Amino acid sequence: MSSSRVVICDYDIITSFGQGIAPLWDALLNNRTSIAKVHRFDTTNFSSSFASMINDLDCQSQESLFLQLLDKFSLDKLKLKDNTKILLATSKGEIDLLERELRDNKKVSSYDPQETLKRVKDKFSFKQGVAFISAACASSSLAIAEGARLIEAKEADSVLVLTSEIVTPFIFSGFSSLLALDEQPARPFCKYRKGLTLGEGAGFMLLMSEEAAKKDNRNINGVVSGWGSSSDANHATGPSRDGSGLKLAIERALKKASIDSAKIDSISAHGTGTIYNDLMEIQAFKSAFQDDLKPVYSIKGATGHLLGASGLIETVVALKSMEDSLIPDSVNMTQVDEEMKGFVSKDKRQFVSNIVLNTNSGFGGINSALIIGKYE
Repeated sequence: MSSSRVVICDYDIITSFGQGIAPLWDALLNNRTSIAKVHRFDTTNFSSSFASMINDLDCQSQESLFLQLLDKFSLDKLKLKDNTKILLATSKGEIDLLERELRDNKKVSSYDPQETLKRVKDKFSFKQGVAFISAACASSSLAIAEGARLIEAKEADSVLVLTSEIVTPFIFSGFSSLLALDEQPARPFCKYRKGLTLGEGAGFMLLMSEEAAKKDNRNINGVVSGWGSSSDANHATGPSRDGSGLKLAIERALKKASIDSAKIDSISAHGTGTIYNDLMEIQAFKSAFQDDLKPVYSIKGATGHLLGASGLIETVVALKSMEDSLIPDSVNMTQVDEEMKGFVSKDKRQFVSNIVLNTNSGFGGINSALIIGKYE
């Protein structure tokens, strides 16, 4: 085996189910959702009143909810080397600071990406500077891809990817004005789906070269085998209906991994629950895999849409799926859409999977594809 592979070592996540993969995985296997009525702010004038939110955050603190989520991780226990590169992936960052300033006409802390990077660096005493990757809902998956690229190019031995996303009135109102929210909890790939549901979450993932990970006696949990990205150049918010952009990202990831489509065992889809996203993804899968139907699932019926944090948290779920040889439930599914039959199932399935394709798509037509393998 080559010692130049990019491997996944330590990781942790937080969702509204709690910290770590265990509570989320249990919910996915038992068809439970954390989506509930929003109490943090008034949703009377919005098109939905549902979201998946983390309720122990302090909205009165001068510190952003974004940083409060990251603060739940004990990153000092990672004992990172001084030359570890840090990538911070988020769609909206500390947007609650700007909202507070506009609402109360009182500056608490500066809403500025450079200030956010400085606060993250200082909070965790990182030796290296922190770099931003903000690419809508593909942010953390593209950060994983960039981390893998840096390691493969020998520009780094280790890269820490951090991600955090929060639900705020600004974000809620934006999706509401686009008529993108379901008035009920999101139902990805369901015949009756009407839109997405927003969610909160955070996570980190330490990527290393296999050689460096073995030298440090790190636990190795998986392999980043391939990655690809593309842009639809189609619409500010809507995906290309034929899925051609996502297909291109998938093909690039397969080429990078030096495998053909038959090697993919299962697909962790973006699966937001909007009519056009879910249909676009299935069109891309049909085009990329032809008659070789793959089991497809989405976790967003359980967690809500975690925006830029989606890719990293879904990658952790994919690792657990491979470990337990299970494809999780499609939470909130009542009836599989006709177009999705053969790919999506309502119930969890026992399935041996050694290679997972994880796809994400975002506003502006951005698409990402990660190929994650079991470490052997």
